[in-house]
Amino acid sequence: MDNEGEAFHERTRTLNVSEWGCVFLSSQQLGLDHIFALRPLTKGAGDSGNTPITMFQVVRVRREADSWLIGAWKFGTGDVWGIDFNTLPQPKEGTEASRKCGQDETE
Repeated sequence: MDNEGEAFHERTRTLNVSEWGCVFLSSQQLGLDHIFALRPLTKGAGDSGNTPITMFQVVRVRREADSWLIGAWKFGTGDVWGIDFNTLPQPKEGTEASRKCGQDETE
């Protein structure tokens, strides 16, 4: 739903993904705490609908040229991206809660 309460969908590209969320550009301005559904498309899948829908909550919104930069926190613990994050370098500081808020625990 957009800020006027109208349902919309758009195809976009994630700029950053993690086990707990993502960042993407949207043509629609979403408000903080808005809930939205995201369905990743696999390469070559088009709009086949083969991948599951995951719910996210908006935690950051910033104007970026003619779009909106949206940071979102994923609900649940299911795999969204098909990436084994355990094989990637892990942060040395902070907790999952501090990453959600985008703040260091010492603040």
